[in-house]
Amino acid sequence: AAAAAPATAAPIAVETGCGACDVCLGETLELPADEALLTAQKIISAAWRVDGRFGAGHVIDVLLGRRTDKVERAGHDRLGVYGLLATAGEAALRSWIDQLVVQGYLALREDGMFSFLVHTEAGKALCKGQGTVRLGRDVAPAKGKRGAKAAKGAAAPADVAPADQDLFARLRTLRKLIADHHGVPPYIVFNDVTLRALASQRPTDDRAMLTVKGVGESKLARYGAAFLAVIAGTSPEAAQSAME
Repeated sequence: AAAAAPATAAPIAVETGCGACDVCLGETLELPADEALLTAQKIISAAWRVDGRFGAGHVIDVLLGRRTDKVERAGHDRLGVYGLLATAGEAALRSWIDQLVVQGYLALREDGMFSFLVHTEAGKALCKGQGTVRLGRDVAPAKGKRGAKAAKGAAAPADVAPADQDLFARLRTLRKLIADHHGVPPYIVFNDVTLRALASQRPTDDRAMLTVKGVGESKLARYGAAFLAVIAGTSPEAAQSAME
């Protein structure tokens, strides 16, 4: 059985217009404001109703109306949120959960081997209609575009100056370690644009790091020390370990 987790937790915070989530990067079609709010409220409510004691996969099963053994044992098939987004699809729900984590309405809390999806105080307020939220749905690429995009992504390091490529690679390794530790996509930490800027500008203190596009006060507080350490020569593994 999963260990109990608090009903609320501090989110992996990002600033409004973070430049890192799919919506800000223009990789999804933004939902109308009313639809985004209602969808977000349903997802947050599901995490709330399962008492923050289960992972994102279980919350998705509940929202899709799946009768898994875990759902039935917990009695979550009797919740009002059960099947509330049955037609949304798993991929969309996973993307929306990621986006809500980015915006601070949900958070991931680790307890030993378990990772719990929990609502935040901001999420509670949003369920009461206080606040705004942005959600996007993936847009199917035009024929031939997926391969082109993949090729572009594979060639991305070539956009980094030769003198900065080693540091860029180490910063990307740190980003992956942090993302894996929290169970979130790497872009929630920093996107490639920000990593390139960090590799190029090589900030040496908090003030300099705040001048880098994509770095705000909350991300600086959460990740700044680790990224500054790697820029100074610390290994990504040691920098990530020091965060714990």
